[in-house]
Amino acid sequence: MFRFDWHHVVGRWGALILVLFLAAVDLFLFRAVFISPKGLAGYRNKRDQVVALQQRVIDLRKETQQLFLQTQRFKEDPVYAERFLRLNLDLIRDNEILIQFTPPKSPASSHATPAQ
Repeated sequence: MFRFDWHHVVGRWGALILVLFLAAVDLFLFRAVFISPKGLAGYRNKRDQVVALQQRVIDLRKETQQLFLQTQRFKEDPVYAERFLRLNLDLIRDNEILIQFTPPKSPASSHATPAQ
């Protein structure tokens, strides 16, 4: 039976070149996986972004549900709708008067600084 002896075919220098080539490929792959921003660090960054976006989707779904319930309440409860409009948009009826109170100015802002 014929046995292939690669060391005999490539010789001592060929084996050394093969080992050096494989070491260079290993170093390149190590750099690409562990040091490169597209490697392991990039994967971790993207994973963190995915987690943050998933949390944002959950928060937006909750907000959408709350807005849907508020819309349903507007449709079904006219007292709630009127109260909401009065508080947020200062709407009044025809026979009502709206009185708005403004906060007093602070003493520091009322005095002008003298020109020099």
